[in-house]
Amino acid sequence: MQLPFRLAPSICKCTNQFQNSKLITNKNKYYPKFSIGLSTLAIIFVCSVSNVSLSHADSLLTAIPVGNNPFGIAYDSANGEIYVANYAGNSVSAINEATNSLITTIPVTINPLGVAYDSANGNIYVTNVINGVYVINGATNTLVSTITVGNTPGALAYDPANGNIYVTNSVDNTVSVINGATNTVIATIAVGTGPYGVAVDSANGNVYVANQVDNNLSVINGATNTVLSKIPVGNNPVGVTYDAANGNIYVTNYLDNTVSVINATNTVVAKIQTDASPYGVTYDSANGNIYVANYASNDISIINATSNSQITAVPACTNPIWLAFDPTTHNIYASCYSDGSVAVIQDAPAVIPPSPIIIPGITPSTNPTDTTPPVISIPANIEAFPTGLLGASISYTVTATDPDDPSVTPTCTSASGAVFPIGTTHVTCYAQDAAGNQATPVSFTIKIYTPAQGAQHLEGEIQALDTAKPGTITSLDMMLHTKLSLIPGLNGYPKVNLANFIDEVNKKCCLQIDPVTGQRYIHEASDIVAATP
Repeated sequence: MQLPFRLAPSICKCTNQFQNSKLITNKNKYYPKFSIGLSTLAIIFVCSVSNVSLSHADSLLTAIPVGNNPFGIAYDSANGEIYVANYAGNSVSAINEATNSLITTIPVTINPLGVAYDSANGNIYVTNVINGVYVINGATNTLVSTITVGNTPGALAYDPANGNIYVTNSVDNTVSVINGATNTVIATIAVGTGPYGVAVDSANGNVYVANQVDNNLSVINGATNTVLSKIPVGNNPVGVTYDAANGNIYVTNYLDNTVSVINATNTVVAKIQTDASPYGVTYDSANGNIYVANYASNDISIINATSNSQITAVPACTNPIWLAFDPTTHNIYASCYSDGSVAVIQDAPAVIPPSPIIIPGITPSTNPTDTTPPVISIPANIEAFPTGLLGASISYTVTATDPDDPSVTPTCTSASGAVFPIGTTHVTCYAQDAAGNQATPVSFTIKIYTPAQGAQHLEGEIQALDTAKPGTITSLDMMLHTKLSLIPGLNGYPKVNLANFIDEVNKKCCLQIDPVTGQRYIHEASDIVAATP
């Protein structure tokens, strides 16, 4: 399977994210090629996750089947439909926002990729991977014309101020400007190398383009169609969105696992850690959060735009890649590249991290000689198997030290011993001493595996056994792969299929496998069963 996007040559270094991948090249394009192995379990497990109880209350509502390899996605405010480009299906699916069901499938000629909606004329614009932009009438859902642009067009963005559509051409290193009234190209702007993501800042009229190979953003003046400057960001920037509430631009850095935050002065003011391989990004005007599709970790990061920190990550589907926000239903729609579906995430009110704890009656003047704040010690990031459908109870230890106040006790946003949901939860801890000195807040993450991730982790443990016992490794590995692939989800097999694997471990325990290791395998396999609906 190939992804239809261009990546910088440094993708070769991304061994941790794509352990089974190979790099293939076609002239100056770079694609990761995925082999099919245990990773196919993600298709079975992750799509079966629904209505997961989350501390942030965002949840996966449903998955809507569409065409093969859905990619770009956009919301049409006039008809209330969501349009998704099916790259390998050579079609565009239209989804009803009220029923979250497929309305129609619009055939196109070849490999549709990016999608944008023009609110002035009601048209949907869809790039193809060659050199064209399809124009679809949103009222009739019919293809009305094709506009020729540059080589390998990717993403698009509509500017309501001037009525133009901006299209990135990743091989030409240009941006085509289409007049929405006439559907003609009125300008071609040279930008950086490998442009893909694009967004319009409605406050200043600038257009921001992510140059994947150059690791920067080109800033285009929307009035003159000229490049004003370039802003360095992270490694392999891909997605771009504009937050109308705070005026910031958010850029996903695919190989850094980060999001760069750029303010109104075109200055990078923060870099936010996400889960693996962030790609598409969108802004939720209802709660002010930023949503990021993490391609490799199969989830959606939720970022608080006030604190510039990840609140949590919601399990979504296999390889979520692009996002759209529906302001009517307040849902987030994620195109799931490897599932052939669109995941619907129900949003929730914004979560503001708590302010540092203020002790009643204590002010800094109580002890004017104590100006030393406490120091908080936190554990390393925690990863664990789920023990049930709701996740797992995790205990941790956090301490605070202060040379002038030995009684300081830290408080964290999620308590030790709480049940943490499947996905990644960011825990931030605060402390204040009797003199009112506040510690620098510190954070760590608690990641509870999905059943699919747990299976992959367990197989990795088995493969790491002493190679002097290849028969043991092979028999267990193959049995694990076979039995886990039958766990309920798409196929509906009973959970007891894992029993054969556990029996096999029991037979080899104390003979070819030491008792401690054998019991760990049994415990982890049993946890996977318990966490599977």
